[in-house]
Amino acid sequence: MSSPLLTVERLTRRFRRRSKFVYALDGLSLELYPGQFAVAAGPRGSGKTTLLSILAGLEPFDGGRITTHPPLPKDVPLGRMRWRDVAYVPQVLTLLDELTTRENVEMPALLDPDGAAGWPAEQVMNRLDVGHLADAHPNDATRAEQQRIAVARALRMRPRLLLADEPTSQQDPDSAALVLDVLHEHARAGNAVLISSDSSVTADRVLQLLDGRLVV
Repeated sequence: MSSPLLTVERLTRRFRRRSKFVYALDGLSLELYPGQFAVAAGPRGSGKTTLLSILAGLEPFDGGRITTHPPLPKDVPLGRMRWRDVAYVPQVLTLLDELTTRENVEMPALLDPDGAAGWPAEQVMNRLDVGHLADAHPNDATRAEQQRIAVARALRMRPRLLLADEPTSQQDPDSAALVLDVLHEHARAGNAVLISSDSSVTADRVLQLLDGRLVV
């Protein structure tokens, strides 16, 4: 078996609530491998979103260790990882309405010193059935289309680790199947994909979370 792309060891995230600490993540450990499609599952409040946000570098953690293989560049500040290393699709999509769909999808390439790498924007937009919106603005798209635009943006630089928080939550069944097919394709190309989901999703591995702990 190949080496893991991502190793998480005893990850802890806690918040003070009145006179005691509440744990969003409580000593969680896991490994993700190249070519693996994994799902973080569990009820609301189980720690799924916190886990993804920390792995994306957007939220600090209080204990434990996160290791990538090979290591991520050390010159990149927390929360500003290169999109070809780590890409994230949050529930709050953070699309820029002043930019067109094409410009939103191209943004990771503009922020990367090797912006010529990755998939052509048109190719990934067409694959997710938002190519017809290339010159439109996100606020002219439906919520489902906006979510697929955000997925296209995350895929633009072919990230070796793709994280997505409920990436099918706005989709009808056919569009949800399309999004999942595209993410599975990305994993089969040798990358790691971790999504959160409250519904049943076919995956190489299901990480069942409860109260910030991995139970399966």
